[in-house]
Amino acid sequence: MTLISAIPYCVGLIAILLVGWSSDRTKERRWHTALSIIVASAGLLLAVMLRDRFALSVAMFCIAAAGIYAYLPGFWSLPTSFLGGTAAAASIGLINSVGNLGGFVGPYVIGLVRTSTGQFKGGLLLVSAALAVSGAVVLLVRVNRVSVGIHS
Repeated sequence: MTLISAIPYCVGLIAILLVGWSSDRTKERRWHTALSIIVASAGLLLAVMLRDRFALSVAMFCIAAAGIYAYLPGFWSLPTSFLGGTAAAASIGLINSVGNLGGFVGPYVIGLVRTSTGQFKGGLLLVSAALAVSGAVVLLVRVNRVSVGIHS
């Protein structure tokens, strides 16, 4: 039974390879990133809605995992697509810092929601909403390369 928990990660591995390959081939990052994040959001939302149907719920977690892992290749190349030099390096450092902070805050908030409601449903809905907002924010980013930073 515990092997079932490995299935979403296997799907995520396939998704990260396919979406990364597609993003590299087309040289398009923003839509690959945003759509992957939106797919993850939809997968979590549907997993909550279908929680009484085990097989469908696992399938939705597979879809969520595909989106959660598939956004990574395009996402990490976005800062250098519109920032240059030290600004790109600083933005990558800021993203990493906020991500590390999120690694603490996210589980803490999900635990609070679980404690107050007695279910993980609210926490998963919160993560799904955060992913949807993140996907929208990625679509708002302009990818025209701008020279920002120190020039020689």
